[in-house]
Parts: sequence; structure tokens; C-alpha cells
Amino acid sequence: MDATITGQVKARLEFLGYEVVKAEEAFIAKHPKWPNISFQEHGGGFLFSTTYAIKETAKTRKAEFLEYINDLNRHATLVRFHTGTDSSLVAKCWMPGCYDKTIFDSFIELMNNDITALIFNHKKTNVFF
Repeated sequence: MDATITGQVKARLEFLGYEVVKAEEAFIAKHPKWPNISFQEHGGGFLFSTTYAIKETAKTRKAEFLEYINDLNRHATLVRFHTGTDSSLVAKCWMPGCYDKTIFDSFIELMNNDITALIFNHKKTNVFF
């Protein structure tokens, strides 16, 4: 077992049903029910993120798309949303670099709930995705 915090995070995600693989600079965690995420060490903790491709509509109706992102952020508890460099929607959140199984489970649950409840239940999502 990897005793590092990164190893503990990876192991816990695997316990929670994610398939976790090491990529170049980050780990990629895929789950059959929850959003796929990547995570990496960042700023004394871990940065978790997921990216969604957007329709051309988001590019042509940029002001409306940015208002949509602002609305997601207004209602988010943990996650912060922004546009990606490749015309995408990015959801990110940061976790301090200490590990506690119970707190980590709550963090992952809150992150997944923010992403799924906000994106998939927003009335404008079908316009942009």
C-alpha cells in the first residue's frame, strides 16, 4: 500500500468504485455513475477537475454561456466552474493536502453532487451541451 497522501487518495477513489490510472501530470479517475475526474497535487493539496465539451452554441452565444457559468458558481457549494482553453466547461475544486477517510468521502460526495445537480439539472444545460 502507498502510504503517501496521493496513494491514500488513489486507493480511496478505487474503493469508491473509480478506476484510477496515472497520466502524464495527473491521475485520471473514471466511474460508471459519477463524473470522470482528474486529480493532481497542487498548492499544498489536490486539485480535482472534470471537463465537458460544449456545443457551438456556447461559442456563438458567449455572453449567455458566461451567465450560465456564473449561475452555476452562484449555486455551487464546493466546485468552481470556468471556461477551458479548448472551448469547454471546466469544473474544479481544491482539497487540502491532509487525508481523513470520512472527510475525503464527504468531499467527493459534495463534489459529485455539485457537478451533477448543477450541470444536469440547470435549465440552460441542453442549450450548451
